[in-house]
Amino acid sequence: MDAEDVLSSSVRKYFESESFKIMLTGTVKECMETATKRMNRLELSLRNLEDQLKLQEELKLAAENPTPIIELEINLGLKLLKQSDTSNPFVVSPVSIISGVHPFFKCATPEVRLRMAKLILEGGTPDDLTEYFIDLLSVLRATVHFSEIVNLEGPSDPTIQYLYRGGYHGLTKNVFDDFLSMKLKFLEIESSSENCESTLLNTLSCSALFNHWFHRFGTFEGKFHDSPDSQRDVEYMLWPSHRHFFSENDEFQMVQINLRQCVTMNVFVPKTRFGLTSILKNLRDCEQFSGLIKKTKLVYVDISVPKLKINTEVKLESLMTSFGADKNLYKEVTKTVMESDEKITSLIHRSQFELDEKEDDETEYDYGVLECYRPLNPIFFEQKIEVKADHPFLFMYLKDNHVLFFGCYQ
Repeated sequence: MDAEDVLSSSVRKYFESESFKIMLTGTVKECMETATKRMNRLELSLRNLEDQLKLQEELKLAAENPTPIIELEINLGLKLLKQSDTSNPFVVSPVSIISGVHPFFKCATPEVRLRMAKLILEGGTPDDLTEYFIDLLSVLRATVHFSEIVNLEGPSDPTIQYLYRGGYHGLTKNVFDDFLSMKLKFLEIESSSENCESTLLNTLSCSALFNHWFHRFGTFEGKFHDSPDSQRDVEYMLWPSHRHFFSENDEFQMVQINLRQCVTMNVFVPKTRFGLTSILKNLRDCEQFSGLIKKTKLVYVDISVPKLKINTEVKLESLMTSFGADKNLYKEVTKTVMESDEKITSLIHRSQFELDEKEDDETEYDYGVLECYRPLNPIFFEQKIEVKADHPFLFMYLKDNHVLFFGCYQ
């Protein structure tokens, strides 16, 4: 056997050996892993680029056709209502809930801020969301008459754009400064003695106050029909033969009770006595409610509404998760804003809404002003409409065209 045959035989044996196969397999595997990692990075970069382009397109469309703020707030109320036990009375404050998100927004990364803006404003930017938070601050904390803020005779101070956002009231500068510094945060810590756990709490309560000079109503005892097989005695408030803004569609009658300038209570009564559950089940968004609010006309209405006192507690973990609030963001908010070392990973919203004969007391009332729409007596030739909320219905308490409360009574 010559030298070439010996070399060929040795090479063949080496190529057929287990050690070569192991080495070759390892080398190929290492090369494939490197190639796979590079492909994954490239694929991730392409996905991120695609998401950014898609987001830019969505933001462009949203800027061209922004969803009215009131519809965003109604949709939030509807979403939380559908997630709750619809057999019980229910009320939430969309304005308060979104205001409670502000500390999370301030502590979040730019990516999470963008996500919050996109979801809350349906395509808005972080700058848009910052402006929206200031609008809501005005709804909740504006107490100074606008004439004390707006300089009607000369150049306005630049800060006026933040202190006065519309309506009849504006913010005092110290309230605005407290909001920017997070001293005013619409959150508090609530500790439970039962399980030794703490949670962040967002709360708002309000009574729909009346002024006896303008709101002339009577009361009577009557039946409220919860279901075909259930009814109970309640006390009603009755506004007979008053002029109110009214609208209707195939499913609802809506009447707007003006409480103050820029403060109204809108009552949506289903035309089918026990039709609310079916309506809510098939409802996709707030389009018909916003449509009813937009197309009102001033007519004579007899309206009767039960006296209300509703307390609701809603867990907001899933909502906050959708906004991008993870345990690290909760930790940052708890430490930086709440100045606490407690371990908190949950947020609860608690609302209380009351409608009764309580009259206005300026020291207690800071959501509106004393002026209100004064009803007139009907004249004989005008048709009168009856709206009787004696079965499950929805209501909204609006201030400056924001949904301060959204509720369901049944």
